[in-house]
Amino acid sequence: MRISCATFLFQGMPLEDALKRVRDLGFSFAELSINYDQKWGHLHTADVLDDLSGAIKRCQLAVADSGVKLSSINVNFHSTAVNVRGQFESVCDLARATDVSVVSTVSNQASERLEVNRLKDFISVAATRTRVLSLETFSPSLCSNPEEAVHFMKSVPGLKVTLDTGHLLASGHVKESWLPLFPHLALVHLKDSGPDYEHYQVPVGSGLLDTGFVLDNLATAGYEGDLVVEYPGPRAFRQGAMDYERETVRLRELLEKELASRGTPR
Repeated sequence: MRISCATFLFQGMPLEDALKRVRDLGFSFAELSINYDQKWGHLHTADVLDDLSGAIKRCQLAVADSGVKLSSINVNFHSTAVNVRGQFESVCDLARATDVSVVSTVSNQASERLEVNRLKDFISVAATRTRVLSLETFSPSLCSNPEEAVHFMKSVPGLKVTLDTGHLLASGHVKESWLPLFPHLALVHLKDSGPDYEHYQVPVGSGLLDTGFVLDNLATAGYEGDLVVEYPGPRAFRQGAMDYERETVRLRELLEKELASRGTPR
């Protein structure tokens, strides 16, 4: 399993600089954040659609300059945009051009029927480009808890899950409730968190994250995907009294140690 750093930590920073910061934290891989709001992503969903070749070239140059490869893409679309399908097609094309296999997103809060139809369409788009679509256990959304997430997997064949430890823990979903998710995972987002959103991201070891539990169940499920360290930083939930870069490194080092103790290839 590769250990990756989410560029989400470096919101507002140019992509090129964000990948260099990821490198300086000791990572060789990064999850690229793409968002409809330029304050939150390193690429804008509309810009990827309008200038796909430019977005591809920018990513390729940033990867070459930093030495950090892209491992996955985390994309958030505006729920009312009329061209979301086109934006998703372009993001999948970008993923293929940059050798990224998993595109992770969040569900809309529309009706379940409409969302199932949208996701089935997205699955077909991803499949034609040999990419995997994964739905994050994001709160609030229609996939915010393990039961809902598994329900979506059954309703949308081919859909996978991004297990986000922060959202699950802060929403009150204890680790034992995650067990049905492990056979369906395409991606894992990790941060230490407390039992509510006032403690959505806390220093490593001070919250409820049990990395041993996660890694043991990933091994049991035969998971071979990425482990993404995802501390969003001080802008998320206005939580600023922490050294987020230091905690990102600490969590990477903890995961490396635990993987080594299990003899897990990296």
